[in-house]
Amino acid sequence: MKNINDIIIRRLIDRRQINKAVRENPELRIKTDDGIYEQKIIDIAEYAASEENNIKIIMLAGPSGSGKTTTANMLKRRFGFMGISSDIISLDHFYLKPEKFPKNPDGTPDFESVYALDLELMHKCFIELISTGESTIPYFSFTGGGRIGSRDIKIAKNGVVVVEGIHALNPLIIETLPADSLLKIYVSVESGIFEDDELIFSPRDLRLVRRMIRDSIFRNATVERTLEMWDGVIRGEKEYLYVHKDTADVDINSMHSYEPCLFRNRALKLLEDVDESSPFYSKVYELINAINPFEALDEDLVPPPSLLREFIGGGIYDY
Repeated sequence: MKNINDIIIRRLIDRRQINKAVRENPELRIKTDDGIYEQKIIDIAEYAASEENNIKIIMLAGPSGSGKTTTANMLKRRFGFMGISSDIISLDHFYLKPEKFPKNPDGTPDFESVYALDLELMHKCFIELISTGESTIPYFSFTGGGRIGSRDIKIAKNGVVVVEGIHALNPLIIETLPADSLLKIYVSVESGIFEDDELIFSPRDLRLVRRMIRDSIFRNATVERTLEMWDGVIRGEKEYLYVHKDTADVDINSMHSYEPCLFRNRALKLLEDVDESSPFYSKVYELINAINPFEALDEDLVPPPSLLREFIGGGIYDY
């Protein structure tokens, strides 16, 4: 295609410029960044719905903290505005029973592995959706200990299903599906933040701060718990996601330049609660130094449809 690929934004963003923009006109900075992202969603939805294409399933992959879930919901909302039937499927619902998960070297379940998913059932459901527009998919609950039910999906003839998850680009999942029915999207934080041409906030650390705050709010998890899991998350991304990144039809950069300002106060409060004796304190100290120089931004200024509401709450989407 895929002229739509030009919507990826890879720009070097300077901390001083961000602080100046947030200090002088925070509403404009938020409106600009959110508007850029919304336009990406519009472009993708219009491409997928165009008569020259036959897109039935949008496969949406990305690493942890990339904003996959909100991006999927934004696409669904946009299709609704266009009068197109759509639904969202999270690959998490295709997890096998926990006792059937592959194991890490230390014997713990490997949640990141593609083989933790019921690939056979997944193929069956996706083929049914493409050929008939209907299927029944499982409902998985970690707190419930496994599959606790199912739900029926039915879309109209011109409808679209958005499938989101870290493995959505994996050939083991899409190899049995007709290629002309798929649109493959990769979303992640692609831009870091610089000062005097020096990288002071990497894309990965921005994702880590997103996840750290979200884990605290929605999972009652401490910073140390998030950091304890982080190496395994990164290992899974390297093994199962990045190797398939270049197969995507569309790349989306989900970085919003104002996000360090938005996250500053929450992040500092969480990080400063970590004791210096923690085995993760060197990373905590690094993150404190990275985010502390940013201007604080009032959360109330961020509109409910914003992608960043996925991490601080108060958004319009159900997760």
